[in-house]
Amino acid sequence: MSARALSASEARPRAHGGSAVAVFFTAGVFLSALLLFLVEPMLGKMLLPALGGSPHVWNTCMAFFQLVLLAGYAYAHFSVSRLGVRAQALVHAAVLIAPLLFLPLAPLAIETSSHDASVWRVVSILFRTAFVPFFVLSTSGPLLQRWFSYAAPGRDPYALYAASNAGSLLALVAYPLLIEPLMPVGLQNRAWAVAYIVLAALLVACSRYARHAPALEARAATSTRVPAKTIATWVVLSFVPASLLLGTTHWITTDVSPAPFLWVVPLALYLATFIVAFGKWSGVMPRWAETALYGSVLSVAFLVASRKAGMTVPFHLAAFFLVALALHGRLSRTKPDASRLTQFFLWVSVGGALAGLFNTFAAPALLRKIDFFAEYPLMLALGAALVPGGSPKASLDGVARARRVLIVVCAVALATFVALYLRRNVAGAYTAALLLPLLIVAATRRDHVRFGVAIATFVIFGSTNMQGTTTFVERTPFGILRVAASGDGRILTHGTTVHGVESDGRRDAEGRHLPGSYYHPDGPVGSLLRARADRGLAGGRVAVVGLGTGSLAYYAQPSETWAYYEIDPLVTQVARDTAYFHFLDESKARASEHVLGDARLRLQRERDHGLEILVVDAFSSDAIPTHILTREAFALYATKLAEQGVILVHVSNRHYALAPIVAAGGASVGLDAYEWSDAGSGDRFSTDWLVLGTDAAIARLALPETWKRRDATAAPWRDDFANLLGVMK
Repeated sequence: MSARALSASEARPRAHGGSAVAVFFTAGVFLSALLLFLVEPMLGKMLLPALGGSPHVWNTCMAFFQLVLLAGYAYAHFSVSRLGVRAQALVHAAVLIAPLLFLPLAPLAIETSSHDASVWRVVSILFRTAFVPFFVLSTSGPLLQRWFSYAAPGRDPYALYAASNAGSLLALVAYPLLIEPLMPVGLQNRAWAVAYIVLAALLVACSRYARHAPALEARAATSTRVPAKTIATWVVLSFVPASLLLGTTHWITTDVSPAPFLWVVPLALYLATFIVAFGKWSGVMPRWAETALYGSVLSVAFLVASRKAGMTVPFHLAAFFLVALALHGRLSRTKPDASRLTQFFLWVSVGGALAGLFNTFAAPALLRKIDFFAEYPLMLALGAALVPGGSPKASLDGVARARRVLIVVCAVALATFVALYLRRNVAGAYTAALLLPLLIVAATRRDHVRFGVAIATFVIFGSTNMQGTTTFVERTPFGILRVAASGDGRILTHGTTVHGVESDGRRDAEGRHLPGSYYHPDGPVGSLLRARADRGLAGGRVAVVGLGTGSLAYYAQPSETWAYYEIDPLVTQVARDTAYFHFLDESKARASEHVLGDARLRLQRERDHGLEILVVDAFSSDAIPTHILTREAFALYATKLAEQGVILVHVSNRHYALAPIVAAGGASVGLDAYEWSDAGSGDRFSTDWLVLGTDAAIARLALPETWKRRDATAAPWRDDFANLLGVMK
């Protein structure tokens, strides 16, 4: 993808002849780039429902696309150089037919009943459904450029990159703002297939121009080989920004949502850095931009080390954009002459493919015992170390100036730390303590290598034991699970979100551990389940979507059978391990079972009208999979509910107002909705729950006044249409 983004501004076409030829080639380049950058988020969105809505789906898609892009560039480079333009144009005209056998794309038709959401399953599905179309599209840019140089002698083929850039950016802007909100996925797929047929016709026409061009064969590049050091520079300077693209996207989507509009924003910024870097820009950042770069990197380092969540997305995007821009600027200064352009593209795409392999396969395996996505801030530190800039004298001057203020600032930081610690504000004291090494890092900002090393050290040090003593940590395709000691108990976190708390000091009269956090006995779900049991309504079968620590098991009654649906096997392992949590072990349920896999698919096996209660509480960090809140999902839930059954849905979320969507989904199948938004107090977290059921089922519960009726004021989501932008807080 990256190499396609070169700007046309570095060389302009000469104003003579071939206007009709230029129109065909320009249209072909524009449409191929448009389709290339549309198919990526479209395929990712199509895959999410079958794979549990995990953020790793998009990163795996990106890694796949980068590897296929490398294959496409290699095909373009070697086929033209070995076959010649005329023969290659004939061969490629035949190659264009192959994608027609795979249209429209249908990844969801493959193994949708499987509970496997691994990286390898994503790759397998993509390879069988999208490899051929994406491969053919990825060859279009370099091939059309090469063909144009023969079909229109004297015209500069670099001019075609303007059309490529326009198509790429239009796709990335249009998909989240226009296509996704307005078009169901099925219609998107069919429209894309029709557009590909149009593109294939354009490319065949372009190949005819190339075949009938004057008999000019490609002049071999100069015999001098490109030095290995230069090739290594190309690979490294493309690898780091591509890895940062994946790391930034994964970091953001883990806590917000694995949604296409959040996928394409970093990708659009990445593309923009190429456009700027390979335009008229010299590649040397002005002082203000360099200062902004260091400031943004320091900000992200602090946010990562202190585990700050919330509205931090702009800081991450700014740091990523500025570092990628600086490195792509340095890369642009090393680009070769036109005779080696396809070779340059090939090595740049090697860097992108290596980044995909590193972020998707290597980092999760090598860093699985680290309790945050360490590859992202460490790659940011490496990028900062590679930024071209200040002179050694400027570096020394920067350190000297910093020394004059460090003594005063250190005294202030130390005083703040002591004051907060004495007030037992441990988190605040720790954050204040981080200011000291942060300022020392800032003092080294003019020495790029030392700055990068200092940032990496700071992130690793600052992230240690931020939330207590870690007793268990493991990375899975769905995020990072962490069990930490907290006071006299343990806390389970997934990303930056707490998924359950157990305190040894909080027990009931029978000695069982009392749940806290979102499941407190005085909170919405706890009080409803307790009141239901007190009124003699308990009994039958209860299904819980999303296990967490198993806190809800505390409310199970001896007359009930409970089934826990969980997509991440590691969550089940942790919840059942009495070294960490005891809720499942202490449950009074007559029988319990654990069902592994995506609940939407697994619930189909439940007996119709057999559930007295269905609890929907499936979060990946703070992101909730959209496919469990659609109209089709609620239709499934309704068929599984008993006559007096109810659905409890947990919608607490920092980023999205999900209550209207849940109420609309319930209304679409004839269920009324009532909401209790609890402000929380002490160990009872602020939380928001909805209960849905028929009039008779709700009346049977005799809900207190804290439950307010929630009318359906929005259109329900559908499997092929979910507009997350419309519910952002």
